Amino acid sequence: MAQDYSPNPPGSYPPERGTGPDQPKPDLPKLKPAPTSIRRQVPLLGTFAAWLRVMTHPSVDTFTAESANATWGAVILGAVVEGIFLFTLLLITALNTSVLSSAIGELFRLTLIGMAIVVAGFLFRSVVLYVMARRTQGGDGNFKVQTYLYSLLFFPISILADVLLTLSVVAATPPNLFLYVLVIALLALSIYSLALTYLMLKAAHHIDGPGAGYTMVNGFTITFVVSVIVGLLFHYTFPSIMRLTVGFVGG
Repeated sequence: MAQDYSPNPPGSYPPERGTGPDQPKPDLPKLKPAPTSIRRQVPLLGTFAAWLRVMTHPSVDTFTAESANATWGAVILGAVVEGIFLFTLLLITALNTSVLSSAIGELFRLTLIGMAIVVAGFLFRSVVLYVMARRTQGGDGNFKVQTYLYSLLFFPISILADVLLTLSVVAATPPNLFLYVLVIALLALSIYSLALTYLMLKAAHHIDGPGAGYTMVNGFTITFVVSVIVGLLFHYTFPSIMRLTVGFVGG
């Protein structure tokens, strides 16, 4: 029987185009690299975008989606942004009250003191919420993720509160109807902050509604009591510490 010497014997598949030994390989299209996230291109814009999403679309799903972007750098950037806003608002207040002659350095000092208090309070509250969620409700969240998610609501709300307080000094002196409107706005902002914290805890630790509510109420109660105690201690001990320091330096 004659043998079939054809390049493709019956029952076989022809070679794919460009795979034969003597065939040129086809020109494959060059793949474009995936577009870099706006968060990596411009971190500041990414931070503002995350704040806006959380503030305007509050839900467990929103916080859950943001969990993948959790970094300590984003938390630090949020604190820096609030510090810039705080300095700007202090500058506006100084210009309005004609005390700018007391030096810009004093405004920097007040800004640093204010930011130290804000950041310390933020971290302490985050630690308390984390411990409460993990130990009392069986939460499985990560501290970095929870702190990042908490920063997405804490810093923008703090900035809005600073703006309202500045307006109360600039535009509501002497007291008028606008002052009462600002007070109501601050109360509404506080309630909204509690609602966002409730959603954040559910997303960060995968706990149910009652568990998130219990964690939030008890966590805020603990931080409030500790803040009052620290404030009283600082109020009564700071003058004595300053006198001792001045006496030691002065010899």
